[in-house]
Amino acid sequence: MPFVSLRYASVYGERQHRRAVNSAYIVDTIDSIRRGERPVIPDDGSEVHDYIHIEDIAHANIMAMASDVSGESFNVATGTSTSLNELVSIILREMGSGLTPEHRKIEGKIRATVSSTLKFSNARIADRLGWRPRISLDEGIRRIIRWTESGIAAA
Repeated sequence: MPFVSLRYASVYGERQHRRAVNSAYIVDTIDSIRRGERPVIPDDGSEVHDYIHIEDIAHANIMAMASDVSGESFNVATGTSTSLNELVSIILREMGSGLTPEHRKIEGKIRATVSSTLKFSNARIADRLGWRPRISLDEGIRRIIRWTESGIAAA
């Protein structure tokens, strides 16, 4: 049976649910800034993720289904490690906020990563399928901010 296996990095984007481990932090941070509250960054903020926009994930799936490639596995990732400090900085900038983040140990919070770099490579999927991420983190954050402003996110 022909197959292709895709391993996704930290997926985020419009229409995401509030239970996503890594991407819910983005929406929660946007919501707190919108309420005028300082965003809380767990620990020292060095925890990193490879944030990949849902549109890039959809594009990778379509390319995988349309290809003649079979029996292979690919990382669907940007290949860029982004710390929580960097992420919050982008969100604050895109929202035009002057709030300063608060670093705090959050009891009971499960850390998804413990290193300050990730080594996700998208070289194989680029080589075999021609896929490359198209949505920068800055653009993805702008899109999710617009989505949360629409009121649909609260539903």
